[in-house]
Amino acid sequence: MREVQPDNTSLIHNIALANARLGRLDTAIAEFQRAIELDPDNPASRRELARAQARQRGSQVP
Repeated sequence: MREVQPDNTSLIHNIALANARLGRLDTAIAEFQRAIELDPDNPASRRELARAQARQRGSQVP
């Protein structure tokens, strides 16, 4: 689906969330970063990127 709508930030964000929930943190982080590139003012993508990065480091996440 992303190939069909490569600039759809909502779609990219949701793909990133799914990957994060599945523990695919490298992929999730890359997708959140892509969503932020397309929409730098999106607080949800920034928040979830920080959470995924913290999980990857083994930090506690609220």
